[in-house]
Amino acid sequence: MKAEPTKPKGFIGSLNCAIEGILWAAKTQRHMLFHLVAAILVLIGAPVLHLTLYEFALLALAITLVLFAELVNTAIEVVVDLVSPDFHPLAQRAKDVAAGAVLLASVGALVLGYLAVSRFFYTDGASASHEFMRSTGNVAIISVVVVVLLVILAKARVGKGTPLHGGMPSGHAGVAFSIAT
Repeated sequence: MKAEPTKPKGFIGSLNCAIEGILWAAKTQRHMLFHLVAAILVLIGAPVLHLTLYEFALLALAITLVLFAELVNTAIEVVVDLVSPDFHPLAQRAKDVAAGAVLLASVGALVLGYLAVSRFFYTDGASASHEFMRSTGNVAIISVVVVVLLVILAKARVGKGTPLHGGMPSGHAGVAFSIAT
């Protein structure tokens, strides 16, 4: 006879289950562990940089977004493995989409993190928000990101190669041209 799972009793029981879920994900998922370590390092570095409340809020939002996406990705992978232990293309799609959510959250976190500390890249920190789009470095980064996204979309449309390898159009050529100009 199978033992019935018990519901957690009260708020503390629910909180313990949630924390155990986070710890299990950190123990079994290397990307979750990486993101947790990165979050801890960012939180340690924040007071050293004397961030404003707004800057710290951006970092906290970025950290929360990535960890949330990683936990949802892990939950989806576990459920897919439970329901479909053998390979199935739709099961793989579900896992790929969940991983895509983590990638998107991570890129968003990089942008938020950069914005949070961007004032340190300007001589006059107070005018950083006004100078952001005037900076050739920022425009160059944005243009490279746009080229990479356009190449990935074009490869998806053409159906040749993988998003980051082989096929037309050439991502290497596009990025190199973007950097050169």
